[in-house]
Amino acid sequence: MNLFALIINENKKFARSTATYVMFLLTIVTPLWGFYSKDVYDKSKIDLIILAPAKGGAIICAVIWTFFTIHELDRNYRCNITCIIETNVSMLKLNAAKVFAVTIAAGISISVTSIIYLPYSIYAMGKLFNLSLYLFSYFVIMLPGVCFSILISAGIYMIVKRRDLSLLLYGVLFYISYNTIDKYLASWIQTDIGVYSVCFGNAWAVRTALWNRLVWFLISMTVFIVGILCTRRYDKNVLRSLQINLKNLYLPCLAVILVIMSFYTYVYEPYFDEPKNILQKFIDDKKVKMSTVADAYNEAIKQNNKIIVKRTKANIVINTKAAELQGKALYYIQNKIKAKQEISVCIQPGYKVKVLKINGKKATYSDKSEVIENNRFLKLMLPPDKHCIIQLEYGGKVLGDHTTDILSATTISNEYICLAGDELIPRINANRDENEFSGKLTLPSDLVPVTTGDETKETAKNEKEHTNTWSFHCAGEKVGLYAGDYALKKIRAGGINVEFYYNRAQTANVKKTKAVHVIKAAIKYYTGMFGKLNFTNKPLKIVELHAALFGGFANSNISTCSEDVFNPITSESDNDEGTNNEEVLAHEICHQWWGDSVLFPYSGEWSSEGLTVYSTYRFLQHEHGRRYAQKIGIEQWRKENSKMERSFYYRHPQYLNIMPQEYSEEIISANNMTSMYKKIPLEIYKAQQLIGKRKFDKILAKLYRKYKLNLSFHDFLKECRLRKEMISVD
Repeated sequence: MNLFALIINENKKFARSTATYVMFLLTIVTPLWGFYSKDVYDKSKIDLIILAPAKGGAIICAVIWTFFTIHELDRNYRCNITCIIETNVSMLKLNAAKVFAVTIAAGISISVTSIIYLPYSIYAMGKLFNLSLYLFSYFVIMLPGVCFSILISAGIYMIVKRRDLSLLLYGVLFYISYNTIDKYLASWIQTDIGVYSVCFGNAWAVRTALWNRLVWFLISMTVFIVGILCTRRYDKNVLRSLQINLKNLYLPCLAVILVIMSFYTYVYEPYFDEPKNILQKFIDDKKVKMSTVADAYNEAIKQNNKIIVKRTKANIVINTKAAELQGKALYYIQNKIKAKQEISVCIQPGYKVKVLKINGKKATYSDKSEVIENNRFLKLMLPPDKHCIIQLEYGGKVLGDHTTDILSATTISNEYICLAGDELIPRINANRDENEFSGKLTLPSDLVPVTTGDETKETAKNEKEHTNTWSFHCAGEKVGLYAGDYALKKIRAGGINVEFYYNRAQTANVKKTKAVHVIKAAIKYYTGMFGKLNFTNKPLKIVELHAALFGGFANSNISTCSEDVFNPITSESDNDEGTNNEEVLAHEICHQWWGDSVLFPYSGEWSSEGLTVYSTYRFLQHEHGRRYAQKIGIEQWRKENSKMERSFYYRHPQYLNIMPQEYSEEIISANNMTSMYKKIPLEIYKAQQLIGKRKFDKILAKLYRKYKLNLSFHDFLKECRLRKEMISVD
């Protein structure tokens, strides 16, 4: 009997089995678990209605179908009828038929499940419903995860021929998938997709998920074929059975091909860099401080202050269909000492250097391909000329940062572009205080670009290629580009011009959340409290970005926020006194007064985030009253800080030395976040109590006028006339 006939027979048998219908019912209810899993909190409606059920269903279905698969494969061995069966049919074919039949049954049950949940999803999502994302969730996330579980568990069982050991080994792989958050290829059941975007597409998440599915299809098929080769024959042991099965030459050949392909696709995945892990030497003492990644990165990008970058001109063309960027940059350099000097160029790991010239002559450079914090460094020698022009042509696909679990943070797609700093224009590691960026951007005509600095202006149209060219200009160390289907709302607030960019699909939600009112109120409050922003020649830009950013950030004269800020958060309870969305928007705007980064080297004592969080608390107090601000501010700070101080590793940091590096880094990172967002604001609040609110407000205004974005902990204490121990909350 051939394999196809055996599969039909197994399917007929399953159709008459009560256990099969129980499996169908269990499969149908498993997506409900997704609504209550830890992954759905603080997510938008699309994540709760579409993504979470598929991921939750994938986890539960993978387990129950694994039990079913092993139970079916073990049936003939339990009943001791394999010798009788082998007189009529090959056990290799029979086991393969069983596995394929189980896979078909799982596929049918998941298909039925997707049909059952479809009407509710359409009703709940309304106009935001996306059929392609819905099908992607069930047939790229859920179904493959279950199929891989069936193939892998079947392969393991056929190798060891023990139910308990098979389940144990499968459990190890299951644990890896469920608990790994920083390596997208390791999440083989539910994938590493954390959020969906309603407005900006999901190209990066889709690309990585499809590659994940390709890798694990090859791996699961490898395990399955090896299991087939180890199928017991004529009651012989595994080695003797393997000798017999190897006579079918196509099976070992297929196994070898699958092993090679699995290795190649896993090792040479195309979407992330291969970072050099340099964290360990910066946390040797394992103190719960923040001198981790940033210190290492700062060491790698040390500026040569004897070289000054005066101007940077760039011409950049972005092909969203190919997800590629091609750029030409001219750097106008001043060599202060008129001697040969080595400088480094920081470039995105995915870009290739096509031309590198200094003063029109081809320059030699070294490229060790070492990646630190998603940056590659080129070393070249600058001639002794006082004025030099570096010409750099580069291009390629952007690679993601392997050290982060955020998907879609850096993206080139048809719906969305997000490129910051070196991802857009390579950086010369020299004094860039006087640097001015200018140039042209060419991208599809349906995307509106937003850059740091002045307002981008459309200069040309190419109707044949459906592209527009825009000019940009900004002063400072770096430039960022964000592009999408943006609508622009111009606002006047706090004596400055404000440009509010939001996706056109969010128009109704922007009105519903009263975003324009929040922007005006926040800028007016901060201006009155600290002073006017120094934006005389450029606007403050507030830009909506992809949901994967989880909140927002500030960069130069841009404050960004995730699209979730304008979407209702389903896990939040209704609150008439304000929302966390308002808090996020006000927080990111406040960064314009206190800066967008931590001063390094960082000792764990001070951060711009601390003052920003405290200032946001004061704004919410002004808008919604002391009671509301106390509840979401002071009480939360005390709760989280107390939790950190009670933790074992915070009280005994010496034990971090004996932990695996990835776990110690995770603990340190968590403590760093608590320090920045909870402990430091609490200390600032304590300073306010000691000094008095009115006097403290005057001190804050003085700090902004005097120090701008370079305020240190020492400066803060000096101006407040306080000592460190006086405001300590330890």
